[in-house]
Amino acid sequence: MEMASIYFVGTYSPIMCGIADYTSYLTRKSPSRRWGVLSFDLEKYGAPLSGNDGAHTNQVWYGIPGRHDFSATVIRDGLKRLGMEDGNTLLWFQHENGIWPDSQKFVAMLENLDIPKVVTFHTLHFQSPDTPSGLGRNQRDLLQSLLPHVDAITVFSDGVYYAVATAFPEYSDKVYVLKHGVHSHPEVSRVSRKEAREKLNDFLLYETDLAQAVKESLHKQRIFLNPGNVVIGQTGFLDPNKRTDLLYVVRDSLRQMIRDREIVAVRIGKSKDSVQRT
Repeated sequence: MEMASIYFVGTYSPIMCGIADYTSYLTRKSPSRRWGVLSFDLEKYGAPLSGNDGAHTNQVWYGIPGRHDFSATVIRDGLKRLGMEDGNTLLWFQHENGIWPDSQKFVAMLENLDIPKVVTFHTLHFQSPDTPSGLGRNQRDLLQSLLPHVDAITVFSDGVYYAVATAFPEYSDKVYVLKHGVHSHPEVSRVSRKEAREKLNDFLLYETDLAQAVKESLHKQRIFLNPGNVVIGQTGFLDPNKRTDLLYVVRDSLRQMIRDREIVAVRIGKSKDSVQRT
């Protein structure tokens, strides 16, 4: 029996996103010539992009237009360009609300694709007070309309698995836990903590467009260079929905518990869009 080909659909390097990293992580483990990637057109995507062109291969096709311009027809055209084999193909979608902002359109696309389909949900949660299962109301509504039209979904934790299985026991056999994985950066693992702090400090001071007042404060306070400081933080897109402001609540609690050390909280990242930059 011939092995099926898997075509991953979503963002892919060099688009800056954890989803892109995850797709890269999956493709690195996939058999050669048995996978391809359908991704968004880098010139029309409308979100922060990286200038790194290293990810381009003949197995990656950047053909989906802007985030609001996707459809079953677009996906079929992309598969033809990648040399899809009819009847022996699996589509694996990477889902996050920012890249598929129209949930009804996303579900309609899945419904109109007569091809085996898997969806990985990068932003499902299980601690919301909105529903008894712990899913957010919007998340529950999306899954309710989507689950009949896919063969499987994957999630990143047991908590999310039980939330989905509790909300939709009739589809529990479609839900699988597949961990996000840990990115391998051997050159970083060999760096001492002191050197890592120095590199981060120098990067923020000399290679970013931080406001001059912020850079002067970093330099003066020696936030990363003072070995007595305990630094906690978050990196990545800055989005109010992530509630990373709770980082400062944790900092204040730690200060009450550890009074002989300075606890510093740092958030480093970019806003996803112009509205969040204001």
